[in-house]
Amino acid sequence: MRTYQPLAHILVAAVYFALGKTASLVTVFLWVRYLAVVLLPAGFFAAARLSELPPLTAAASALLAP
Repeated sequence: MRTYQPLAHILVAAVYFALGKTASLVTVFLWVRYLAVVLLPAGFFAAARLSELPPLTAAASALLAP
């Protein structure tokens, strides 16, 4: 069973309902998208460190993240 496709939609909807519908759905979507882009290098760094790469190499991978 594949569930990866609707995961992003469910996440945005869950945040929207967790906020009690006080923010518009578009605003929640834009914030989630912004945080995903901003936190991408941190994810690369964490993945590199979990792969037991040295900190300098992990930092380089985070800098080169798209």
